[in-house]
Amino acid sequence: LGNKVVTKVYNFVGAEDDLKDLGKHLKSKCGCGGSVKGGQILLQGDFRAIVQKELTTMGYKHKLSGG
Repeated sequence: LGNKVVTKVYNFVGAEDDLKDLGKHLKSKCGCGGSVKGGQILLQGDFRAIVQKELTTMGYKHKLSGG
């Protein structure tokens, strides 16, 4: 069960509805499942490059973390 890779987007500044819309958009772009809860977007899989590109395109400031 454990050891699943998850891409997490956190420290989002904005309305909860905007976070949900962003989560839906990123899940669609990555073609994966995931959830939006606790102020975070969790995507099932390693999609850091896609998420970084999308956030840049949409005008969000962001920073990669992890290995």
